[in-house]
Amino acid sequence: MEKKSFLYIMLMFVLVFMLTSFNISAQDIAKTNPKYTKVLTDTLGVRIIKVTLGPGEELAMHSHPVWMIYVIEEGQLTGEDLKAGSYFQGPPVKHSLKNTGTTTCIFLDIEIKSEKK
Repeated sequence: MEKKSFLYIMLMFVLVFMLTSFNISAQDIAKTNPKYTKVLTDTLGVRIIKVTLGPGEELAMHSHPVWMIYVIEEGQLTGEDLKAGSYFQGPPVKHSLKNTGTTTCIFLDIEIKSEKK
């Protein structure tokens, strides 16, 4: 095998490994953050997860399908003030969050699962 071909094949293996590792690191919020999450229900295409983050605590990288959050106890996550009773929604996303405030923040993460065929 030619040296260039060998290097090309090795580079491809490294790239595939890196891309696969990234996808593995962005997973289900409840599996990657069991200390901070509690699955309340997982039925009929909707999953509701209670998330509790104390000051300075951080969620590991995770992903969501279409999602919505409802804030139970206000706090500050990654610099954004969340008021009790407020809600937010968004498209599928991969991210992490940190409680950058001085109070414990509690919210419900509501995920809408897409049907797999």
